[in-house]
Amino acid sequence: NGWKCKFSPRTFEGRIGYNVFTGTSPPRDNPANPTPTTLVTYDGRSKDWWSTYGIMFEIKAREDVEITSFSFYTVSTSKKTKTEIWTRDGPYKGYTASSFGWEKIYSGDIDHRGPYELTVVKLKTSVYIQEGETASFYIVSPGIISVKAKKEGETVAQDDAIELYAGIALDYDYWEDGCINGWKCKFSPRTFEGRIGYNVFTGTSPPRDNPANPTPTTL
Repeated sequence: NGWKCKFSPRTFEGRIGYNVFTGTSPPRDNPANPTPTTLVTYDGRSKDWWSTYGIMFEIKAREDVEITSFSFYTVSTSKKTKTEIWTRDGPYKGYTASSFGWEKIYSGDIDHRGPYELTVVKLKTSVYIQEGETASFYIVSPGIISVKAKKEGETVAQDDAIELYAGIALDYDYWEDGCINGWKCKFSPRTFEGRIGYNVFTGTSPPRDNPANPTPTTL
């Protein structure tokens, strides 16, 4: 009947529920047009390799990426080897003594394939790294092969999307605090060698549909 229908200004009053994501909690579960890619760092024939308990290293993203798998070589073909993968935002330096500051993203028993066949681990929780940012990873799988590098922090492999830096190897236990009988546990420089699987996302393609460990919050 010609009544006025629009009233301005007005504001919603109440509560708005939302989730906050950490750097390792990508905002979507089902990729929107990701590009699956692999960075190959090693062909399994290097002579300067070492058997270690675990390898710690950093990856820098040149584009928005999601790390989905690690494939590596091992010194033997042992069965049901307890394997863990940890991650943290930023560098690992200052965080080698214990699990403080790290998030475990994989835990399971895997069969090692030896020094000439890749042992593949697909992450149960993939890790999102924003363009320009760095994430650290720690792969614990006794008998994993690392290769000696020239300098800790040097670039050992790269492509258009990610850059891998030389890191360290830890032996005898998970962390430096667990050194057995005071033995030296930290060996530097060492580098991860194998393949890193990841997805590349466009600026308009958020990587996940269902939140991974969001922080429920209310405004």
